[in-house]
Amino acid sequence: MFIKEYEKKYEKKVLDLFETVFTKKISENYWSWRLNEFGDSIRYIMIEEEKVIGHYVVHPIPLEIFGKKTKALFSMSVMTHPEFRGKGVFSLLATEVYKKAISLGYEIIFGFPNVNSASIHFDKLKWKNHGKITEYVKNIQTDNVKNIQTDNVKNIEYDIVETEPNNQMIEEIWNKNKEKFPIIVPRTSAYIKWRFFSQLNQSSENNSFYKLFIVKKNNIPKAYFILKYFNSEKVHIVEFFGDITGEVFYSIINYASEFSKKIKIKYLSFWLGKIKNKEIENICNNFGFIKCESTAYFGIKNLIPNNSVNANNWHLTMSDSDIF
Repeated sequence: MFIKEYEKKYEKKVLDLFETVFTKKISENYWSWRLNEFGDSIRYIMIEEEKVIGHYVVHPIPLEIFGKKTKALFSMSVMTHPEFRGKGVFSLLATEVYKKAISLGYEIIFGFPNVNSASIHFDKLKWKNHGKITEYVKNIQTDNVKNIQTDNVKNIEYDIVETEPNNQMIEEIWNKNKEKFPIIVPRTSAYIKWRFFSQLNQSSENNSFYKLFIVKKNNIPKAYFILKYFNSEKVHIVEFFGDITGEVFYSIINYASEFSKKIKIKYLSFWLGKIKNKEIENICNNFGFIKCESTAYFGIKNLIPNNSVNANNWHLTMSDSDIF
């Protein structure tokens, strides 16, 4: 076995490995879209007799920590062929990836290790484990909304309209509210357009569709949110950002619930991330959402000695993961 930096000529073998590991196909177009939007990705592969038996990639992603632009990488697609598991393939690949990342001046890597790779990330590779992500889930076809007209959530007069990612109000909402979120991948209109509204994501290739909505009060944009629905099974609120008060969040949840009912989809779910907000958690409970532990952990690998990032300051939604 030997390690080498990824070359285009190995693409077909990497795609074959993906199908073997995850029992589903992925297209070359997906890699092209996902990996190099914000700079060149760092990819290494393990080869055994001309067969690709291991793969690891991290790609640049914009990140702001207390308003400062930070050189960050997102970790994804850890793959080891089933016949070579337990032989340290991922650890060896990660060592090369991290070495290259440090040489290029990157400061932090983050991602969402699954249960299969968690022990390697957190024990062997010394990632900081920030726990499993909590997902709020509800069978939306049941009508079990409790009385939520509290002092903070009443007389709601918000308009919600569907829009396009190039709407200037997206940028306006980002600029007005970004300082409220100490650690965040910038939710600019360019990011939203790339992440959700590329031709690939809006195609029927993965049976997934995204809709973007703006929340306004007195014609002033307050927030936006994005719904994803797929395979007639679930609707996810994959992103919400802006002035997320109790009233605004209530409006988003209420709209998403009615949307799901209208198209006869059973489940609605979302992440609240690591930032705690009691009022919003109460709204979730009163709407009948159940807290479920997802299969994803949130983890951080600091590449700079003595560098520490408090994940409780991190704005996380489903859009930060490559799964949604």
